[in-house]
Amino acid sequence: MSKTAELAQHIHDLNHAYYCDVATVPDEEYDGLVSQLQALENQAGEFLPEASPTLKFVMNQQEAFPSRKHSPPMLSLGNLYSEQELLEWDESLRKILGTPALSYTCELKIDGLAISLIYEKGRLATAVTRGDGTEGDEVTANLRTIPELPVTLPEPLNLEVRGEVFLSKDAFERLNQRRAAENEPLFRNPRNTAAGTLRTLDTSEGRRRRLGVFVYACVSGIEAARHSAALDRLAELGFPVNPERHCVASIADALEYCRKREPLLAELPYAIDGVVLKVDSYSTQKQLGVTAKSPRWATAYKFSTEQAESRIRGVELGVGRTGVITPIALVDPVELNGTMVGRATLYNFEQVRSLRLHLGDLVTLEKGGEIIPKIVSVAPS
Repeated sequence: MSKTAELAQHIHDLNHAYYCDVATVPDEEYDGLVSQLQALENQAGEFLPEASPTLKFVMNQQEAFPSRKHSPPMLSLGNLYSEQELLEWDESLRKILGTPALSYTCELKIDGLAISLIYEKGRLATAVTRGDGTEGDEVTANLRTIPELPVTLPEPLNLEVRGEVFLSKDAFERLNQRRAAENEPLFRNPRNTAAGTLRTLDTSEGRRRRLGVFVYACVSGIEAARHSAALDRLAELGFPVNPERHCVASIADALEYCRKREPLLAELPYAIDGVVLKVDSYSTQKQLGVTAKSPRWATAYKFSTEQAESRIRGVELGVGRTGVITPIALVDPVELNGTMVGRATLYNFEQVRSLRLHLGDLVTLEKGGEIIPKIVSVAPS
């Protein structure tokens, strides 16, 4: 198998794990792998577009939940990790449009799962998970258990809205306390728990776990010239729209919004990992259009992840479903993002060589998405 094919298969495996609620690498590492694959594909031309995970992820739909196609597709957002990248993104949009400044709606990026909600004559008719972006699982019964989500609207509207389902920090803690009391395994993080809850066959259990949802877009059914106005209208209709949203007149104002929100991460009752920026004008969004995977007019600015230092004391090897061997570093336990960690993924042996790692090295760990941390650097010695 060529390096391109091997990397593509590895990304397919990561995608499957992510959408089946057992994410194994942080977003930033995943984005780096996708960038590597795109470069290899451009160079070698080994993959047809429909076969490449850089364009589409095909997942196995659960038989317990009927599948339903999305119209339009539920695209994913591109991720940016620095202020410079955000400024360059804004500049690229303004260059396309030939305008000196753009207005943006800034919204907190909830660490949850995207959902499409279809209302017919003012009643919630269908709820569909994002799935692969073109088709997802119908999970209407479990969405109806969310108290904040209106089942009936005050007006008999036909509309489709999209949002993010999540589990609050308090709800997650109470759930694990209950599981501990019943001698059941504890859940690892709120996002994966929310994903599993959406697909539970027992709606009473879904109700007990108390999922939450924020609606962040209207696909059809509301007349508005700007995204911010559409969100205001959705709030009037009783939809849970995050009050932390803010409309700004320039990228400088958007950066200021991001800077002020990042220090408040621990104070929020739900987990976020960044800010989503969307061009506010719908007509401008239409001008900018979309790529095969993402809208050009929106992006996610990811907050920096917490880091900590520890020392490598050992190593173990993990074998993936496809036989790929992944080295795992065993480190002195250290607190990271509020939990004690003693293991760090090394991804592959090439990273071991590039970092020149040895037993006893003092290393910097980084943890994203509340999963197994990774080693990002080694202290010179």
